[in-house]
Amino acid sequence: MQSRNASGQVIGIVTFLGGVALLLLTFRIAYDLFQRPAADVLGIKAEQTVDVNFAGRSAVELIFRIALLLLMCIVGSVIANRGIRMYQAAIGEIRPSTPIEEPPIAEEP
Repeated sequence: MQSRNASGQVIGIVTFLGGVALLLLTFRIAYDLFQRPAADVLGIKAEQTVDVNFAGRSAVELIFRIALLLLMCIVGSVIANRGIRMYQAAIGEIRPSTPIEEPPIAEEP
């Protein structure tokens, strides 16, 4: 017998949509970040000497932003997955797992 929980379904759907929204935001930020020319990101200007200090700091900042985008992507995926699981639990599709019985070990003579 399956039990249905309307509030659990709504919360699951809202959580899932929140995770998807976070993923879309992450992809939009990544798209905007990668549309900028590398010279702009690293602070390199034409016909000027390269300030290695500033370029290095900009490169480290870029790597940090990419790491944060990766983290945001993982968090968005986890949130969306939790929303799906909450929805499935609310409609009664998730059943408790049963332990797997190990076969008896044969004794050596």
